[in-house]
Amino acid sequence: MLALSPELCGRIVYYSSREDLLALCLACKAFQREAEVRLYYHIQLTDTHRALLVCNTLVRNDRLPLHVRTFCFKQDDRRAPGDLGHRFWGAVQQALIAMSNLEVLVLCDASHSNGWVLSHPEIKFSLKEAKLRLTWDAPLIKFLERQQALQTLHVYDPLEDIAHHIIPGSLPNLKVFDGTLMVGMQLIPSPLVYLQLMIDSDPAPALAALPGFGALRKSLRSLNLLEVTEDLSLPILRCVSGVLPDLRHLGILHYPMTAVRISVFFSVFPTDTNSRSQNSINISCECICLRALTSTLGIGCTHLRWCQLKRYSPLSFKFSVPVSGQFHSGLGVLAYDGCTRVPEPGITE
Repeated sequence: MLALSPELCGRIVYYSSREDLLALCLACKAFQREAEVRLYYHIQLTDTHRALLVCNTLVRNDRLPLHVRTFCFKQDDRRAPGDLGHRFWGAVQQALIAMSNLEVLVLCDASHSNGWVLSHPEIKFSLKEAKLRLTWDAPLIKFLERQQALQTLHVYDPLEDIAHHIIPGSLPNLKVFDGTLMVGMQLIPSPLVYLQLMIDSDPAPALAALPGFGALRKSLRSLNLLEVTEDLSLPILRCVSGVLPDLRHLGILHYPMTAVRISVFFSVFPTDTNSRSQNSINISCECICLRALTSTLGIGCTHLRWCQLKRYSPLSFKFSVPVSGQFHSGLGVLAYDGCTRVPEPGITE
């Protein structure tokens, strides 16, 4: 039989589905070599039993681990909750040792007790991206300090108290970080561009720590803060705007809601101006972005006719929504006694 050139085999493999790759591996040696590269380039696993079989296969074969560039294991808590045991994580560690060309690692441990799998000195790969559901402890930090080429890091650690610290400047190429605020503070010496931080339950350390991120003013372009309580929104906004004035993106900060009554009236029958029912919503607000709030109501509630906000001195915000439901008009501010309804044009009172 006429042998195909490696270039032609590689081209055929490139346009083959994953199911066809398995068949090509059995066709001939030329196709096997090319198909294995694609089959093992990206490994994504959730089933514990299958993950164990794959890891054992990689350990027993000297050729296959060299093809792996992405290894992802996300533990399915519904099928295998808790710790998977030393035997399973030991097999994962041996597979990581064999995958010397790995560039992307996603590792999720529901028990947060097996960070030791990354501490083996024979792990030689140099990552570009890591997503780790592990405890921020000494083995994990020791592993990260060796990853000089790392550009993206996601760390999920449920612990609020961080007892271990990474050597400053250990990640000179880190551009993206997603994790807790206290871990993020340790990475300020890195040239971060995109930053997502989860605020801890105690707001005092968060407000005290945010000014330290001013050192990232030259590089940081996007900041997203998660789990921000409403009472912290304005203090955080004032702090961030002061220390990071060059930001291009700031994530969502919730309206501070503490002491205002908002009455919103909906038209159940938008085509019948004489048939209307009323429904009120009570929201407490101390200091609120009123124009933004009413704009959001007008866009999200297609039958919204008007809303009334009361806050010590009554204010009414009125806008029109056509029958088609498309929000089109600007917001007008009318001061009145809070008792007289301001009718919408064209609606019979």
